[in-house]
Formats: sequence, structure tokens, C-alpha cells
Amino acid sequence: MRRLTRRILLLVSLACVVLGLFLLGANLGFIPGTVTSLAVDLWPLVLVAGGGILLADSLAKRRLTRSSVPVTRRHELPMGPDVHELACRLQFSYGRLKVNPAEGTPYLACEHVGPAPEPLIEQSMRGGVASLSVSLQQPLFPSAFQLSNTWHLALPSQPTIALELHLHEAVLQLDLRGLSVERLDLRADSGAQEIFLGSRRRHLAARIVSSSADLVIVVPAAARIDATLLNPFCRIEFPQGDFERRGDGSLVSTRADPDAPRIELELDGALRSIVLDVDEHSGG
Repeated sequence: MRRLTRRILLLVSLACVVLGLFLLGANLGFIPGTVTSLAVDLWPLVLVAGGGILLADSLAKRRLTRSSVPVTRRHELPMGPDVHELACRLQFSYGRLKVNPAEGTPYLACEHVGPAPEPLIEQSMRGGVASLSVSLQQPLFPSAFQLSNTWHLALPSQPTIALELHLHEAVLQLDLRGLSVERLDLRADSGAQEIFLGSRRRHLAARIVSSSADLVIVVPAAARIDATLLNPFCRIEFPQGDFERRGDGSLVSTRADPDAPRIELELDGALRSIVLDVDEHSGG
């Protein structure tokens, strides 16, 4: 569902709630008759206000799209050499998110058009365990800068990573190849999502809850894949035919080496179809 449609539905829903409460109060005698008569005369102002909000938002988007230039801000995320575990949590909405290994110091690069709030970044370290939390407060009505809102998160490749992502109406490109990810927890709704699984660890447990209509998961050819689909109405496509379906409905790779890294993949959500592909150039 498009963002404009969501906003119209929200306005209509709020108007129905207010109208229902007003009529209920009038019928029960809580609202004087003079107020009811005045409201009947002035009700078209609701349409004027709703149309004004949508028109102002549309004009702001057009103005920023034509006249503004993208602004990029880079936030360094330094981590000491003694860090061997990293818990990373990211919350992102309305835009494009890219996650991959860092070449040097980890960082977060934010590109947007027009004014935008600073991301909320929280870092802590205790012993060799580091914690990283990144989020962005979103308004009720997404502002015009989110027409071109892109985040690029580059994570360190050495420490063991537990990655948690919460996405709302975002396009995702997630590349775990080259990262030591041990656990992935992804929760997302609409938006195209491309996920490259594969870790420097011997075992990767991934849970993906998504409502995307365009979800592509690419796995290493040599890894042992055990995919479980919790939504019985979803269809999984594996164009290269490298998986076989077991009696419980799960999928398992057919040509992986018994000593190869293992990936446990759990899929859930309001999914219609998933493409599960194999990366012939990755060894897992």
C-alpha cells in the first residue's frame, strides 16, 4: 500500500472516530443542540483541512525533489581491537537501508534530501562485548526528506555479531558475507528485500519475519541450509533446484558438504512468495 493511501486511510479513520463520538454525544444529550447545529453548518471544514494537509505535503515533496541536493552525513562507529562480540540493533523506516562489511572503521552514512533529524546512536562496551543501537524517530506523517532517505551501515568483520533489524516501509540490501554473524533477527513489512546469507562463523541462525512482496534470499552453494517456512500459504521458489522438501515442509540443501558451515533459516510473516537462490561464487 502506498504511503499516500495510508495517510488518506488514517485521516478517514480519525474522521469516522470523531464523527461517531460526536453523534453519540448528541443522541445521549451530552452536547447542546446549538453546538450540534453549528457543527452541521461547519462540517465541510473537515474536508478543507484534510485536503490542505495532503496538498501541503505534496507541494513540499515536489519542491524538495526539484531544487534540493542530497546531503550525506557520516557517523564513525569506532570499536576497540579487544571487542570479540557485538550486539547490534537497528530501527529504520521510510527509505533504503544497506548493510555490509566495513573496510576499516565501522560507520553509518546517512543520505537524504531536505532537513532530517540526527540518528540516535548509542554505543557501550563492557570487557570484550560491545553494544550498538541505531534508530531514527519518525513523525506520524513521513516528511518530504524521506523521498530520498538512504542509510549505509558498515559493520566490523572480526567480532561475533548478533544483528537485530526492525524495518518499516524500507528497501533492504543486506550482505552478511564477510561478517561473523551468528544470529540474525529481521522484522520488516513492505519494501523490496535482498538478503545475502553467509557468515565467517560455523553456524548462522536467521529468523526473518516479513510482509514483503519482493523477498530474495541468496545462500552460499557450499553451506548446509535448513529452511523452515512457518506460513503454510507462502510459496518458496528455488530456481536452481538445489533444495529438497522434507515431510514437515522444510527445505534442506542437497549438495552441501557435511563439514560445511550450517545456516538455519526460519521464515514467517504475511508472505506470498520467496525466492531462495544460490550464490555459486561464495563458499559459505
